[in-house]
This record gives sequence, C-alpha cells and structure tokens, in this order.
Amino acid sequence: MIEQQKILRVLLLISKLKHEDGCSKADLAASFNVSTRTVERYFQLFEDLGFVLEKNKSKFRLKTIDSSIQAQNLVIFTLEEAQIIHEIFRNSTISTEIQKSILDKLLPLSEITEISEFISRGITSKYISQIAQAIQDKKQIKIVQYNSLNSKTKEDRWVEPVKFTKYYESVIAFDIQKKQMRTFKPTRMEGVEILETTWQHQEQHQQNSTDIFNVNNTQSWQIKVILSERAQQLLIEEFPQAKQYVRKQKTDYVLECTVHSLEATARFLQGFIQEIQIISPQPLKKLIIQNLHKGLKDLLE
Repeated sequence: MIEQQKILRVLLLISKLKHEDGCSKADLAASFNVSTRTVERYFQLFEDLGFVLEKNKSKFRLKTIDSSIQAQNLVIFTLEEAQIIHEIFRNSTISTEIQKSILDKLLPLSEITEISEFISRGITSKYISQIAQAIQDKKQIKIVQYNSLNSKTKEDRWVEPVKFTKYYESVIAFDIQKKQMRTFKPTRMEGVEILETTWQHQEQHQQNSTDIFNVNNTQSWQIKVILSERAQQLLIEEFPQAKQYVRKQKTDYVLECTVHSLEATARFLQGFIQEIQIISPQPLKKLIIQNLHKGLKDLLE
C-alpha cells in the first residue's frame, strides 16, 4: 500500500505541475501533507529523469513536450497497463514488477495530464460528490479517519459542510466537536458518510476568508513581525498572498496581518528564529519558544 501511495503522489504531483498557472512549493506541500523540502526532492527527481521545470516567480510547472517530436518516438501505455494503473488504486494485489514497469514508462511522459487527472478524480470525486450532496441537503457528515497536519492526529470528524474552496481543494465546514469553522481536504479523508441529522448549528456557519497561511478559522489574531530580507523573500515565495501585508522598514520588513492559526504561523516563523522579531501577539512568541524548547529536548534525549 505504501508503494501505491507513492505512485499516486507522483501522478497527482505531475497533474498539478502540468497546470498552465503552475504551483508554488507551499501549495504542493499543503496539498500532499509534506514539507517543502520533500517537494524539492520530487523536483530534483523529475529533473534527473529529464523533465524541464519552468519557474515563474514562486510558481513551477512542467514544460510541455516539443510538438515537433514524432508520436511514434514517445513511450505509450498498452491498454493492459492503463487498466493496471486504475487497479493499483483499487486493489493491493498488483505485483511490484508491474508497478515498476508502469512507473518506468510513466515518469518520462510529458503529456500525462489526462491519466493523472483521471486517477485524481477517481480517488477524491466520490468524497466531493458526497459532500456536495450533504451541502445541498443541509446534512451533517462523518469524515472517516481525517489526517490532520495541525494536530498530527488521524481520527473521525463530525461536521456540517458549508462550502468548497477553489478547485474543490478543501471544504469549509463547522466542526461539531470543536464548535468552530475549519477547512478539510478531501485528499486527507479515508471516507465520507452522510448522516440523517440535518444542520444544527447554521447560525455559526460564518465563512471567514483564509489567511496568508491558507487557514480558515473563526479564531483570529493580529500579528506584527519584523523580518529580514531573506525571511520576507521566502515568505512571499511560499505564500504569495502575504505580499500585500509586507512593507519595507529601513533595512528590514514588517509583516502585519490577521491569521487564523498561531500553530500554522509558528511553523513558518520558527524556521527563521535569528531573522525575525515578533512584536505581537505574545502568545505567538510563547508558542515558538515552547516549540523550540521541545525540539531541543527531543534532540538531546
């Protein structure tokens, strides 16, 4: 199953990188629940295999194959192999040798969008369809074994789904247990069950906009942070929407904006601990200190 998940990740990554607008490292990392460093390793793998990655500001895309290349010179899939690609994500009985054969042919291909998008739809479209039906009928749903990056847990969630974000990447829903609006990615779900219970908390369905770290939450904090030039450059590269909230101040830069998660904010800022100064809020500074102390303790044990 682990090998199948790796194959799926490669296919989905190719699909996203084939989009004409490209994707930033931060968007890809969030989509696949990995670090930006892991995304960079995939980039290196693609380049080693002969792919050409084009960069436009903070976004990357795979260069389309030269139209002058003759079709007969391209590696193509047989019908049998195409069927196996589909079966890989439905079963766990496909042999490792056939999986490797498929990957060996898959990775050098440029025009793979249709295949990868088909598999992507096959994995998540059922969940999206169920959630959309629940929204239409104003029903609660059970999200089976949701893998949360923030809390580092994998558990069932009971929610009232309200609205999808752009491209159906996330659903904005009221978390019944936490009693607040949150975002959930269909790609991190293992199943969706539509319940008989109708919405019970509609008055709390406020739809806040996402913050610069792509978090949607009813909680909010106003932050003010002084950044070095390098820190602000990397911030804008990974989270382009932050640019409008950054201003130059002498030799440094000031970030002032509203965020919906101190945890998500701390995860980024603590990587630049010698290049930032947190002006406010104090809970953000305290959280980063706690994280660094814990990391140091774990390192020394």
